[in-house]
Amino acid sequence: TDEPSKEEDVTSTPLPVTLKGPITTRFPPEPNGYLHLGHAKAVSFNFAVARAFASADGRCHMRLDDTNPSKEDEEYVQSILEDVRWIQRGLNPFGAGEEGSGEEDDVGPWFGNVRKTSDYFQLIYDAAVYLIETGDAFVDELTAEEMREYRGSLTEPGKESP
Repeated sequence: TDEPSKEEDVTSTPLPVTLKGPITTRFPPEPNGYLHLGHAKAVSFNFAVARAFASADGRCHMRLDDTNPSKEDEEYVQSILEDVRWIQRGLNPFGAGEEGSGEEDDVGPWFGNVRKTSDYFQLIYDAAVYLIETGDAFVDELTAEEMREYRGSLTEPGKESP
């Protein structure tokens, strides 16, 4: 049978792939606390999916969603990286990739360097400006109270923004 045995690691069972790679997943925790069981599940799932597509150059990125600096701490960053290394211990790492820095924080089971959302703030801002300028997005200037009014509820539909 083609089904893996209960003892077989499912992530080592190659999938029939018709996709051209790379197949990329990511684990993007916020560094404002320690990982919990739900995070462990997400780490396991995202790394397993990437490994399942190894024949299509599967990879999993480590990206810290550092968008709330007032609640973030280097202690949480280090704890998260250590926990992901521990959860993925014994499994093949994805490698440094072309951009591997060799810095200690970047060494782990993920592909390439540890990424941070804040590294892309200017790109995100420029993309938002472009979308606004081309008419594909707009700045919603409703007040907080107006947003609550327009949002609706579980029983009442919301209203279109002006």
